Amino acid sequence: MPDITWEEPYCAEGNNCFRIGTDTREARRTLIQDIKAGKADHLL
Repeated sequence: MPDITWEEPYCAEGNNCFRIGTDTREARRTLIQDIKAGKADHLL
């Protein structure tokens, strides 16, 4: 799968940290195809 470019994590109070990632259209297409094929059920 193509690379995802991750931004620095944003942490609010407690352990609530978020990271925003940007990826290519090809990476999103591959992820969706993998989910539909049952290869990424752990992400749902």
